Amino acid sequence: DGLAAGIAFICCLTFSIVSVLTGNGSLAMIFALLAGSVLGFLKYNFPIAKVYMGNAGSHFLGFVLSTLSIMISYAPFEKKIALFVPLVILGVPIFDTLFVMWMPILKRQYDWAKSDDHLALRLIARGHAKRKTVICMFLFAFIFSVCAVALLETSAPQCYIYLLALMTLCFVLAHRMRNVVS
Repeated sequence: DGLAAGIAFICCLTFSIVSVLTGNGSLAMIFALLAGSVLGFLKYNFPIAKVYMGNAGSHFLGFVLSTLSIMISYAPFEKKIALFVPLVILGVPIFDTLFVMWMPILKRQYDWAKSDDHLALRLIARGHAKRKTVICMFLFAFIFSVCAVALLETSAPQCYIYLLALMTLCFVLAHRMRNVVS
């Protein structure tokens, strides 16, 4: 409840900020409009949800975010590291996808059926309430977003430190969640 919409909202706001920083005003407006529409939906989708997005809605948001993210010109920053910005902004959905793909391999289950290996479902299996889990995932997305904007605004050595810290966070989280039975 609210997870996909909240993560999409955070990503849209971050892409809007990055679009402004890179001089892409029209894309900033598109991201802001998408963020507003997702926020309007989130009002009714946050736990306890009255309306559900479903796979079609979450896949649509993922498609739109990924498509629009490649339209931003990251070249004004003249740093090769700036090319990682969209990957970092979308870091939580990318991490979750990779985690869900990797867990059946570790369990030696190759049926690729419906999976309960999503990070949010594993947090709930650990005993966290749905609302607390959703807020924790929002915080995770916010950390990625702040680091993405920092990649644009800081020097190259600091950028590498941010990326290393994010990768370490992901590996530690994956390691701690891999043994949780969902």
